[in-house]
Amino acid sequence: MQTEVSETATVDDAVLAADSVRKTFGEIVAVDDCSFEIERGSITGLIGPNGAGKSTMFDCISGFYQPDAGTIRFDGTDITGLPAHKIAHEGLVRTFQITRDLAEMTVMENMMLTPKNQTGESMFHAVFNRDTIERENAEIQRDAEKLLELFQLDHVRQEYAGNLSGGQRKLLEMARMLMLEPEAMLLDEPMAGVNPTLENDIVERIEELNRQEGVTFVIVEHDMDLVMDLCDRIIVMNEGRDLAAGTPAEIQNDERVLEAYLGGDS
Repeated sequence: MQTEVSETATVDDAVLAADSVRKTFGEIVAVDDCSFEIERGSITGLIGPNGAGKSTMFDCISGFYQPDAGTIRFDGTDITGLPAHKIAHEGLVRTFQITRDLAEMTVMENMMLTPKNQTGESMFHAVFNRDTIERENAEIQRDAEKLLELFQLDHVRQEYAGNLSGGQRKLLEMARMLMLEPEAMLLDEPMAGVNPTLENDIVERIEELNRQEGVTFVIVEHDMDLVMDLCDRIIVMNEGRDLAAGTPAEIQNDERVLEAYLGGDS
């Protein structure tokens, strides 16, 4: 028997909401009138077949693409079309399928560069407020050390980022984004190319940050067992549209989802 799941199900407290978002590339419609809401403090999976529009939707939400139509709201504020750095400074950050660390800088240097509104970024303050900058840098370094310890990267703090394993680089990217003290994180295939040991580490960090710090996560991931175990709620996209939204149990028993994704060729 099919479990009916609302295609535009609302949540009690939405930290992120997409309303009728559309994105095209020439004649290709990548995201087609897609709407969904992400509950504050949740771990939400965004799934769908290859080409469903998941990563493009992430790009529209996080400011890397300008939507052709629709509205995106974060924490009650319209962020549609804002540049990526401004959205990140609002508290919504993302990671990528291919990590974007600075390979020729050390792990610690990657961490130190990330925090927003550093006093030393201003030429005036760099010359006349050196004491303030030194205090600020010491605080940033302490925060970086705590995160590197949390992500079990403290032993490679002076290693060049480009020398890390794929899994370690995924952990570093998450740690870097947390230097921005985000309210929500979009993780685009965080487990891709990661060995099982580091995959467990990433899952543990996500759960710990969600439970203890209240960080909201939205995760694009192809490992269905992991999604079903990790996520509180799942949104399904197909052919650029939102197909269904519900709990893992509801999604697993929805015939539309089984046909479009779980029972498909992808």
